Amino acid sequence: MHSPNRRVIRISKLAYVAVFLLLLCISFPVVGSPAAFGWLLLIPVAVVVWVARSRTVVTDGGLEAHSLFASRTVAWADVEGVRFPNRGWARACLADGTEVTLPAVGSDRIRDLAAASGGRIQDPYLVVADSESPNTGE
Repeated sequence: MHSPNRRVIRISKLAYVAVFLLLLCISFPVVGSPAAFGWLLLIPVAVVVWVARSRTVVTDGGLEAHSLFASRTVAWADVEGVRFPNRGWARACLADGTEVTLPAVGSDRIRDLAAASGGRIQDPYLVVADSESPNTGE
């Protein structure tokens, strides 16, 4: 049974359009010489499986990272923060010094991650209104 506070962050469905275009490009050499290039049809199949499987699930208990070949669950107590590298997906920094890659969570999805975490991960873009502004001169 799933938690009511469970949010799944996936790769955009638009990625399937890219897979279709990849299949279209691959089809020309396959049709021209099926014996030599038939194996190329495995590439779009692998990409579809990767897009469908890669996701990050945020629950009350923690984070679940699902990649093509593995899944890992991390409790909130073990998460010290989240790092967004220049390239690639976000990484959860753990108390033991290791990191867990969070598939499908890029810098554009930080608000989704922050909202789903229930306040455990702060949204850096959130503007907090203070009662006193430092520029008022009071």
